[in-house]
Amino acid sequence: MILLIKTINKKPTGLSLRLFLAGGLISALIITASAHAQSTSDRLFIRSPDTINSRHIYAIPAHNTLWHRLRRGFALHIPNHHHVNRELRHYLQEKKYIQKTLQRSKLYLYYIVKLLELSDIPLELAFLPMVESSFNPFAYSKSHAAGLWQFIPPTAAIFDLERNHWYDARRDIRLSTQAAVRYLVRLNKEFDGDWLLTLAAYNGGEGTVRRAIKRNRRHGKRTDFWSLKLPRETRQYVPRLLAFAKLIRNARHYGLRLPHIANENYWFAIDVGRQIDLIQLSQLMGMNIRIMQWLNPSYFRYITPPGGPHKILIPRTKITHFRHAMQKMRQKLAMGWQPYSIRRGDTLAKIAQKYHTSVDVLKRINFLKNNRIYPQQWILVPVVADAKTRQKYFAANKRMHIVQSGENLSTVAAYYGARVRQLMRWNNIRTPHKIYPSQVLVVGNKHTQVKKIPYKPQTTFPIRHLLELNVALSNADNH
Repeated sequence: MILLIKTINKKPTGLSLRLFLAGGLISALIITASAHAQSTSDRLFIRSPDTINSRHIYAIPAHNTLWHRLRRGFALHIPNHHHVNRELRHYLQEKKYIQKTLQRSKLYLYYIVKLLELSDIPLELAFLPMVESSFNPFAYSKSHAAGLWQFIPPTAAIFDLERNHWYDARRDIRLSTQAAVRYLVRLNKEFDGDWLLTLAAYNGGEGTVRRAIKRNRRHGKRTDFWSLKLPRETRQYVPRLLAFAKLIRNARHYGLRLPHIANENYWFAIDVGRQIDLIQLSQLMGMNIRIMQWLNPSYFRYITPPGGPHKILIPRTKITHFRHAMQKMRQKLAMGWQPYSIRRGDTLAKIAQKYHTSVDVLKRINFLKNNRIYPQQWILVPVVADAKTRQKYFAANKRMHIVQSGENLSTVAAYYGARVRQLMRWNNIRTPHKIYPSQVLVVGNKHTQVKKIPYKPQTTFPIRHLLELNVALSNADNH
């Protein structure tokens, strides 16, 4: 370019004219290349000079991280609203916390993005778990909401997220995400494609938003989100998500350093087909126990339930280690659990030695905070047997009861001729109203006289809604 400017200032000679034309051609190529790079900056980037071969230029896809894919799928209009700006200022004061949370999101974000794309949902909603739970699948609220997506029990029942003494599907990464996507699609259809009203309904409930819309219509007012009179939490909830999406969209501008997240799933979902101890598995795999726990938070005891599900999430980088660990575990017989009544003189150490396990496992499986046990208390102890033997044991044991929908401790106690206090003591239940469908209760031993009173449980869960969702979620796990 310097050569071109100097040539223009002189009277062109033959040589200078050739230089002028050559310089103009080079400039045109540079300008054209710059314009092309500007228009395709979302698709290409060039390797740094120290990695470029002198005879070749390599173009590398920019979508090698999940952040590029996310930004490409952002579709919501984020207004310059004072509520959004207020939430954004709050986030900017908590950059370290946000970076820590985004580091944790590595385990889950790809799968969330994938299902949202399949359902044609704006990818800003991939950060709903940030607003709901800070990407913490163990989060539990005062309203009894649980998991990444914070499903409350009634909504969980609608979407078939089962709960029992072993397992809570609200904390299952796969199933809860699939349920959340279905719920968002349903809400968006109900509110005519308005995603801000959809978000408001996800937080405050459909009925709350519908009533606010009707109230505004009666008074001749606008019915968009910003015009509705909604609960304070909901009024903060939607701007909070928009502010976070704006922060991610302009992370460099706001000085937020995003962790590297590869554009591939962090884990594989594998059905092991039987009951398995995840702590033991992680030790045999030589992997961090904490990662195993955060990938499989739905299993209360970190042991898959006797009757399933038996699907677990394993890091992609640990698949070979998983195969070797399973080969070692297959050399042992399948694991089951049976109830054991504490006798006078028993200690956890003696019981652990008798059943070839450890005190830590007994405490974990029975939710014991310390080593204190007392006579006639019931605990679960391991029993090693093949699958058929284990099934025969549970089928033949007439003193185990699976809680049905609508039952409570009073009705179960009456059915088996026991007292509520006895059931609470045998099952380590501290509050009588905290039992739920599919929970297994010990209701006595083989010497207990059973007084079976006819009882027909009353269904307390709402009728399941039919959801219209034309998207293939079932095969999305491992692709």
